[in-house]
Amino acid sequence: MKGGVVLFMNEVPNAAGQKRAELLWRAQYAIADKTATAGTLVEVFETVRAALSDLMDTANFFIAEFDEATGMLFAQRQFGRDERVFPARWPCERSLGGRVIVKKEPVLLPKSEILELIRDNAVELVGPLPEVWIGVPLLNSERVFGVMVVQSYDDPTAYDQESAEILRTVANQLSVYMEKKRAEEYLREGEAIFRTFFEQNSVGFSIADAWGEWRLFNDKVCEITGYSREVFETLNWKDITPPEDFEREKALLEDMITGKTDTYSIEKRCVRADGSLTDITVSARIIGERSGGMGCYAFIIQDISERKRAERELQRHQEALIGSMAILAEHRDHGTGEHIRRTKEYVRKLLECSGGELLYPPEHVSLLWQAAILHDIGKVGVPDSILLKPGRLTPEEFEIVKRHTVIGSDVLMAAAKILGEAPFIAYAQQIIEFHHEKWDGSGYPHGLKGEEIPFIARVMAVADVYDALVTERPYKKPVSHEEAVAVIAEGAGNHFDPRLVDAFLACADEFKRISRTGNPECPTCAKRSPD
Repeated sequence: MKGGVVLFMNEVPNAAGQKRAELLWRAQYAIADKTATAGTLVEVFETVRAALSDLMDTANFFIAEFDEATGMLFAQRQFGRDERVFPARWPCERSLGGRVIVKKEPVLLPKSEILELIRDNAVELVGPLPEVWIGVPLLNSERVFGVMVVQSYDDPTAYDQESAEILRTVANQLSVYMEKKRAEEYLREGEAIFRTFFEQNSVGFSIADAWGEWRLFNDKVCEITGYSREVFETLNWKDITPPEDFEREKALLEDMITGKTDTYSIEKRCVRADGSLTDITVSARIIGERSGGMGCYAFIIQDISERKRAERELQRHQEALIGSMAILAEHRDHGTGEHIRRTKEYVRKLLECSGGELLYPPEHVSLLWQAAILHDIGKVGVPDSILLKPGRLTPEEFEIVKRHTVIGSDVLMAAAKILGEAPFIAYAQQIIEFHHEKWDGSGYPHGLKGEEIPFIARVMAVADVYDALVTERPYKKPVSHEEAVAVIAEGAGNHFDPRLVDAFLACADEFKRISRTGNPECPTCAKRSPD
């Protein structure tokens, strides 16, 4: 490095030069010793000033740092306390220090050259005009982050090129230390900010290793879970998660471990210290270096128990209202509400046995069987003389009955205009309008065929026909469970989706159990098939 100790001594073979080189070596040693033990940058600066005072005039000596974002030079007062006029900040552009920033090299300027630059409007002075001025860059990895300056207001011969090389050597040594201290300061500030944010945030934060053991967590996590810090740190993620929720989350964790994703988010329950369950959302992100596919995980945990309670209460009221509407429609058919209760359970079981639940978002599955109770709501538009007719319907009467699918769909469309497009309404409308369509296209009201019929409507068709077969109606006697099963099996591929018939046959005993449960005082239940 030009200006380094060895090169400098070789360039000055005379006794005076050797003496100066020795003083420079001592100065470097003193600076190195101080940077290894000093607590502050000010202490190092004072050491640099004292060490250089044996080599040159340091009465007017300061260090200015460069803020690249704003284009300003700034210096702390203690870094230039002997300077006559010393502003806190000044523009780098068109300043003497700015020339050093641009050149990235030492700049030695006598008074005459400074005056010429001023006349050419190339620089603007900060403070009085010096007799001689030297600035050297403070740089690291070719990036200039400041300037070291000495100047004399009295002696035009105070500094020469050798002075500039000495300053460059010291500046290079000081640059490494200053950048190291700056990085340490940023790190401390970052850690302090992180710690404040981590501890005082209104949501829970935690960091766990790949085995679910906690590395770090804040007090909010303890507040949400009800555990003390001492107890919580002895637990892992599995300990505070119900088994069924853990299985869902485990799959998401495995995707992160194997690198398929870096994040996931899930609504789940948490086991509190008192054994109760509370609803939370968890957002997870992998952090740090993976080692053998493993890593650490950062979790954001939010308590959503109040929101979920409100949602459940709203859902309970909605179900009661919807159930009342469905019962009102069934009451016109001399029903008591048992048909809609049973068909809801049939739909739930058939979705489970067929794997149809996987076709829908998990949070929508319960909406499907809840929507099933509205399948005959359109019957409110069918006259009693037809709906309650004990004998066989005429073709004209049957055409009127068919309209209940479209009437019910229109009711749901009107509700959607008031309530907005909601998944429940969409599923209910599919069930109402299409549950009398047939796999071979011979159904009504649109003659849809095969998979043109929405899946949930195909499920409803099996459930509705089974219950109609085993239940007494004004126009028919009930049949046995075995006869109903045979009818549905025979309808595979023409009336019903054959895959759903296979699923029905696999869980037919559950259908029988559901069909036999009900209110023993209910006249409809009393007239059901005795098998």
